[in-house]
Amino acid sequence: MITNEMTLIQRIYGMYKIINNKEPLYFIIIENVFGNHQNEIDIIYDLKGSHYGRECTKEELKNKDTVRKDINFEHDLMRGNISFEIDVDFKEKFDTQLANDVEFFKDNNIID
Repeated sequence: MITNEMTLIQRIYGMYKIINNKEPLYFIIIENVFGNHQNEIDIIYDLKGSHYGRECTKEELKNKDTVRKDINFEHDLMRGNISFEIDVDFKEKFDTQLANDVEFFKDNNIID
């Protein structure tokens, strides 16, 4: 990340273990990928590339802040509920950076 400042890979700031009532709780602190733009985001999807357990219930979707999953994304896209508008310059930079990050993972035998 030192040589690749524009990486899309999330930075991990710490990995911790807390023992509460003799039960360990493990967690990590990662970079907030939304930065100062959280109030501009209408819908958040957590996409894993899988269908197993990857759909929110109708009850969960009643809450506008629910993070949606893969199947919800596919349904929203097919129904025309979401669309994407990406600036050409941004797309080129994004595609280049994504390719760089993929190469980093491949070169280091990392699966994300």
